[in-house]
Amino acid sequence: MDKEAIPKETIERLLFYTKCLSTFKQSGKEQFSSADIAQRLKLKPTLVRKDLSYIGCIGRRGVGYNIERVLNKINQIVYYEKECQVALIGVGNKGIKIGIIAVPPIHIKEVIDIVKDSEIKAILNFTPTCLMPYDDLKGKLKIKNIDLAIEMQRLVYYLS
Repeated sequence: MDKEAIPKETIERLLFYTKCLSTFKQSGKEQFSSADIAQRLKLKPTLVRKDLSYIGCIGRRGVGYNIERVLNKINQIVYYEKECQVALIGVGNKGIKIGIIAVPPIHIKEVIDIVKDSEIKAILNFTPTCLMPYDDLKGKLKIKNIDLAIEMQRLVYYLS
């Protein structure tokens, strides 16, 4: 499929659809409707159906779409086939007020314990887990969760 044939906005929504579909799949669902995704992402079902039609996925009325089939189709289009090396630039100056967390989820609590004893006032969270302020940090620390995987996928899509 020609990448130029799919609107940029559709590609970006498809990346968010993969997140929803993965959640549905983990909960044991095998099928989904355009309304399922639309409700979660505050979209119209007609827009979801139109986006999925760009990648050749047509649902069946009363049945919906097969999660595995749609995920595979989206992955064929938006994911780059090769590894892409990434570097974090400009890390480690004195007087830091904003911390960037990019550790595996099992180390988040450990990092937060270090951060709470520092001068850091805000965290930009790049971990694959939505980070909520711990009770003892409420009011002291601002947290912004960024789904780095989606942002990277968005960039990598345009490289291929």
